[in-house]
Amino acid sequence: MSNLPQTEFQTIKRTIEVSVSEKRWNEVRTMSIELLGEFANTLSASEEAYLRLALLRSEYYLGDLEVARDALARLLKCLMSCDDEQLVSQSKYYAGMLFMALGEMPESYDNFNECYVFSKIASDHAMATKALNMLARLAFVEGKLHKSLDNLETCIAYCSANKLRDAGSLAKRNAGRVLMHMGRLSQSSEALEASCVSHNNQELANLYLSRARLSVMRGDAEAGREMLEKGRQLIEGLSGSFDFRLYYEYAGLLEYYSGNYSQAREYYQQVLDMPEPTASAVAQTLRMLTDVCIAEGKYDEAMKTAKRAEKAITKINERIELGALYRAYGQIYTPREDYDTARDYFGKSIALLREIGARYELALTYFACGESEAYNNDTRMRHLESARLLFDEMGVPKRVEQVQSAIDELKVQSVPDIIVPREDSVPTMVAASSEMKRLVSLADKVAKSNMTVLLTGETGTGKDLFARYIHEASGRGGEFVTVNAAAIPHDMIESELFGCCRGAFTGALESRAGLFEKAESGTFYLNEIADATPAFQAKLLEVLETHEVRRLGETDKRHVDFRLIAATNRDIEREVDRGRFRLDLYHRLNEISFDIPPLRERNGDIRAMVTYFMSLLSQRASGNGHKGAVSALADILSQRQWSGNVRELRSEINRLWIESHCDVAMMATLAQSDQPHHCQMGELANMLEETGWNRRETARRLGMSEATVRNWIKRYNLA
Repeated sequence: MSNLPQTEFQTIKRTIEVSVSEKRWNEVRTMSIELLGEFANTLSASEEAYLRLALLRSEYYLGDLEVARDALARLLKCLMSCDDEQLVSQSKYYAGMLFMALGEMPESYDNFNECYVFSKIASDHAMATKALNMLARLAFVEGKLHKSLDNLETCIAYCSANKLRDAGSLAKRNAGRVLMHMGRLSQSSEALEASCVSHNNQELANLYLSRARLSVMRGDAEAGREMLEKGRQLIEGLSGSFDFRLYYEYAGLLEYYSGNYSQAREYYQQVLDMPEPTASAVAQTLRMLTDVCIAEGKYDEAMKTAKRAEKAITKINERIELGALYRAYGQIYTPREDYDTARDYFGKSIALLREIGARYELALTYFACGESEAYNNDTRMRHLESARLLFDEMGVPKRVEQVQSAIDELKVQSVPDIIVPREDSVPTMVAASSEMKRLVSLADKVAKSNMTVLLTGETGTGKDLFARYIHEASGRGGEFVTVNAAAIPHDMIESELFGCCRGAFTGALESRAGLFEKAESGTFYLNEIADATPAFQAKLLEVLETHEVRRLGETDKRHVDFRLIAATNRDIEREVDRGRFRLDLYHRLNEISFDIPPLRERNGDIRAMVTYFMSLLSQRASGNGHKGAVSALADILSQRQWSGNVRELRSEINRLWIESHCDVAMMATLAQSDQPHHCQMGELANMLEETGWNRRETARRLGMSEATVRNWIKRYNLA
């Protein structure tokens, strides 16, 4: 073997350092192997250690981790005879990096600790800060977020004391990312902004990517996309020196929250396809890929991906990802209707994330629980309230809006199809369709207020019932006073509405309270408001503005406390345009409006109504033995248009009940015979034309009853 002169070794060392700085790892590996072979017996301990460290670094960055492990073993043996603390600290650092990539966290932790100690002895401040950053990373993986932040704050102070600007920038950026997971988003933003001190492209790219992640967490996809694009443009100009894994990960997260699941899947796959990705990258990416599968409804694939993620996460014990994975399992088991298992996993997720202080992921788990059918509606509501509280505390208004929307929807879903009376005075409401459930849910909110309510909708849709429901739900102890605005004679408006004193006019034999006073502490329900006379409108507007009335024959005014609900089946805005209804009164009445849809637009209510109306007719109709007949009747009646709405439907059920002699099965038969086919309708129309619309003669020629002919003409608007 040849001897290697010291001057020549220094030249080779400089050559290796240039290759390292330019990340030409194949060259570093080749030079290291050749020199170790050629001068094996003549190298000093420190020279051999240097070359073996260069070999370890090249194998690590080339992704040959098992080969790197062998290189590390030879390096550690060599270091036993080496007294170069700086070389030892560097070796410990890359040993820590290797063990971390292999998922062997205790070994990684020990090596980074030793690196920090030897770096301080050697006054290698740059390496000391690297060790502190990696110790913070390990604490983060273990779910020790406060410890991670403490290490980073120590690192930031160390960098400041030793004027290490770039290392301090990295520590601040890492602190910003830890603060994100802790839910301290404002502080995270401040730390990220403080991390960009030199504004070189590398720093700016990192800053833009971190801003993108923060924007996604805040629910601002548009801002996230803008930051991600700025980061991408800078990354592409860095000549491959930037870790694209972070870009792919954040881009995938953005597309996932934007609902672009196929694009998110592609980005995550790019992370997994990178040469020898780190154990942490594999664990996190597989877990996020599981979320994509769940969002796509591919639960079998989600389960397989989750199992792979669990294996990777367990290997490195990355506890935040484990908590998030438990949430994913809960979401997978829910559609399988294995609710016990789903609740078990959701519970594990909440317990773990709460323990480690990962408040953002905890809020996401509460949100997922609130949307899961594994819980009853009361428990779901509590979970949603917890999610809303956390997002609100973290200052994430868009997430608060999303949770609030889920809360509102759950309230709608919680409305029973048939709302049975809470007390004898409370009306029964049928609200099986989503349209009516939303109206009932809104009515429950509005009932406790003093807002004036305007009910609109066709005749027979249930405006009177709705008005009484709002009154009873309001908790007002006074009466529910009903007034038909079109039925009060013009010359009696004042006495009827305001009351009178004895002798105020001819026939006023005693003092009498008006209708407004009768509604004291209650509800004044004014039906057919669009038909009110101009005088009535003027009087009503005055009372609504002042809530004061004066009886005829009196000089003093009386204060009245009532809640007004008005209703009409006419297009009141058109009446305003035509000058038939006062605009100022319309605005005063329309503090909140309920447009009750016709029955033809809420077909989902018909089945529930048939069931309910039949139960009113007879206990036999709601018994188990007649459920099939009632269901058949509902199927038939659901096919009709019901121009008369609920009132017509109920009348038809009553008619069928009488004509069938209270036979539930016969009702369906009669209803079916009353339901014409298209050919029958055509035949009827032609025959009516031939007979000059003589119903009796048409019925005789077609062989059906005259009542059936009349019913068909009315029901299907043949006239």
